[in-house]
Amino acid sequence: MQLVTEGNVSLNKLPIVIKSVLKNLTGKLPERLPSKSLISSRLMVEATIVACKQACEAMLTNYKPTEAKGNVLHQDATTKYHDHYEGKQVTLKDGSNLSLGLSKVGGGDAVTYTKCFNNIIDDLARSYSNPDQDSTKVRAKLITSIKCFLSDQCATNNVFNENIEKIMKDLLPTVIDNFDNLTENEKSDITKMGRFACRNDILELLQDYPEPNGLLRSVLFDIKAKVFIAGARAMGMLDKLITAPFWKILEQEGSILDINNHLLQMKLCLSQWAADGSEPFTGALMYDVSLLDQDDLYNELFKETNDPQLDSFTQIALELLCAQLQIILGRQAASQLPGGSYWEPSKNIKEMSKNVPKTNAISERDMAILDNLLSLQPNPPL
Repeated sequence: MQLVTEGNVSLNKLPIVIKSVLKNLTGKLPERLPSKSLISSRLMVEATIVACKQACEAMLTNYKPTEAKGNVLHQDATTKYHDHYEGKQVTLKDGSNLSLGLSKVGGGDAVTYTKCFNNIIDDLARSYSNPDQDSTKVRAKLITSIKCFLSDQCATNNVFNENIEKIMKDLLPTVIDNFDNLTENEKSDITKMGRFACRNDILELLQDYPEPNGLLRSVLFDIKAKVFIAGARAMGMLDKLITAPFWKILEQEGSILDINNHLLQMKLCLSQWAADGSEPFTGALMYDVSLLDQDDLYNELFKETNDPQLDSFTQIALELLCAQLQIILGRQAASQLPGGSYWEPSKNIKEMSKNVPKTNAISERDMAILDNLLSLQPNPPL
């Protein structure tokens, strides 16, 4: 194994190197050599153990369960070729990301996801503990190091978060000395967990609505109809004014609570544009002009058309889209808008959310890697 891991010898050339070394040193040739598949499987086992230990060490660095700020648990799921997969990831206190595990599961319910979480944590704890040690203590520390959740907004994830929060509360007395002697306020601050939702769905709605018709004849008909041209133009204008600038904001450094004011600005603009779709034509902006991509496409979308009917259809499309987006935004981002639980966060929640990223991109990356693995290798070891 050292030839591969330390000597940089490829698996394909490993038998040749072994035969050459043995022949030169002993004058003999072996009758049998380890197969490539055996070496690959051994490497996979060792790499998994090393990766698990690395994840544990990172999660438990500066482990302080009494502090508000801790690790952020991400999770996402996907279905590929009739099989369902669940992935768990973590954002550490320093803002870096790690993948904890990706498993094939039997369903998409909260009970199955909770079981998957427990299995992944158990594997991490066993890999980190010595063979003669009980991994229960390490498992308790790993779970209680989690202070926030970040995932999409499906109902299953809410139940999953509740399950993990209950497990965490049951384990806190085992990792905090004299936990029962703490005041109720102190216990409340320690046991409180942040639940945040990724706002990418807003962008997905803008990019995916309306659904394109795959029939060639319909496409040919649509591109000749002025009402469809106006709809496409309205979608392009919203992309330039909302989607692209908002995505740049999401890519900027900072925590998820930093986008509160941006979400409010989006809500206010959508409300105004739903009532009067002519405002985007007059240069109204949702965000700072520095976030705009004023390229050739932008100029084409906003240029004078000298076609009052096309402009009228475009204005109607803008009003309808903005009205729909306003409803969805108010529902999906309710917790970060005025009146929501994270609109005016307490000092404890601000500290807790400092390392909660603005997106759930780490989970999406794992799903993309899975898709690539399944395309290249139908039965990858997960």
